Amino acid sequence: MAMQLKTIVAYVCVNLALEHVNSVFMLFCIWYMTNKALVQANFVGGVIIIYRIWDALNDPIVGYLSDQTSTRWGRRVPWLAGGMLPYVFFFVLFWKPQTGTPSQLYLFFFFLLVQMGIDGGYTSIFVPYITLLNDLTTDYSERFRVNILRFVGSIMGSGSAFVLAFVVFTFVTDPVSQFFVLGCCIATVYLPTMGWCVYELSRASAEVQKSGVVTAKPSQFQTWGQLFSTIVQLFKVKEFVIVLCQNACCTVAAQSSVHVLPYLVMDYMKMSQIQLVVCVLVSEGFGVAAAGIVLTAAKDVPKKTLFFYGTTAWLFFYACVPFITSEFRWVIYPFSIILGIGVATSQMIPMSYATDLGDYVDLAIGRRIEGLIFSLIHVAYKVGVGLSLLVFEQLLHSTGFTPHNKEGMPLSVERGIRWYTFFVPGGLILCAIFLNKHNPICKADHARVMKALEERNNSRSGSADSTPRASDIEVAQ
Repeated sequence: MAMQLKTIVAYVCVNLALEHVNSVFMLFCIWYMTNKALVQANFVGGVIIIYRIWDALNDPIVGYLSDQTSTRWGRRVPWLAGGMLPYVFFFVLFWKPQTGTPSQLYLFFFFLLVQMGIDGGYTSIFVPYITLLNDLTTDYSERFRVNILRFVGSIMGSGSAFVLAFVVFTFVTDPVSQFFVLGCCIATVYLPTMGWCVYELSRASAEVQKSGVVTAKPSQFQTWGQLFSTIVQLFKVKEFVIVLCQNACCTVAAQSSVHVLPYLVMDYMKMSQIQLVVCVLVSEGFGVAAAGIVLTAAKDVPKKTLFFYGTTAWLFFYACVPFITSEFRWVIYPFSIILGIGVATSQMIPMSYATDLGDYVDLAIGRRIEGLIFSLIHVAYKVGVGLSLLVFEQLLHSTGFTPHNKEGMPLSVERGIRWYTFFVPGGLILCAIFLNKHNPICKADHARVMKALEERNNSRSGSADSTPRASDIEVAQ
């Protein structure tokens, strides 16, 4: 059964609403703490590592619990409804201007707890949301098309957020309160959009439940030992390991680049916040163009080939970064084009591989555990992002970075930022290209897996109610 148009729109708009909030947070959060809230870089590093540990722990918990959820609206939609308000509340609270002269210890705990709240809300939405597509359709091509549209939605969401940022930074002159105003404006767009999406997806999910076309049922684990055994089995599935590592490399590279960009553009090249927003909008615009090219070309060109060409262009950006100087700041605009194309390709295609993993894992171990699969993928990249940002903050601290330095950025800091961008994201993209070459997932192979699943289910149809599956016995042991 094909997804209805309004269901596809609702699914895409969830990512639009999430990225409307998340893109601004990802771009400015660390820079805001060091340059606006004046948190010392070593304290920011502490916030990052503790927050990322929490971040890594809550993903498998949410994925595990959403796999077991059973409601008339399916396994995933109730989680979207429960996380939408806490997520935006803590997001707005993050930008609230500090009164007086708070101590560094107070700022440390404030930003740590608020970021943990933001991540808790985001995880309770995003992990079930990504796996919801598997519960709505089993068609390989439809999943790929919807995944591309989902990415376009994320670019539209972040693009609209940065247009708002451009307006706010232009008309609100106070350098601290302008971020709080921006947060409130973003929340007013997010809430009604997310509310309608949850309503429409709950309706669509209930219809799928009644039709029985997609047989995604809660996967029950009686003990934590069984859960651990299943995770061990997952890491024996070749496709899972490759897709997990490829997604982690691409996402860590992308997010590391985004976090470093404000320092590279504003502190090193002495450009303004508005010029930074223009760079991001240029990158987002060409990301949408790349998504359109991938969606059109995927009918005739394999995903592996598209991924190779897109990420190779991105590598050119990293190869040039160590040689960019503030005298040639104009080059940041053409480089933003390359960055947009590379990030778009590296996020769309690996995630489309991940969407099909549920079928491969079901064939290998006999369980529909998409929530657990995606949560482990998220754990891998979030741990990677946390470590890479911790290294970056310690680099800033050890090289003598100080915000608003009238004498200019020290040469040691300049070199640190440029070479960090070259070695960390650039090296990860090289690893992703290598993994892409060895990734076995393709349309023909997925068709083979679906045929095998159908044959297995047909062979069990007469005895499934009375005879336990061999995979279940194996997990229990």
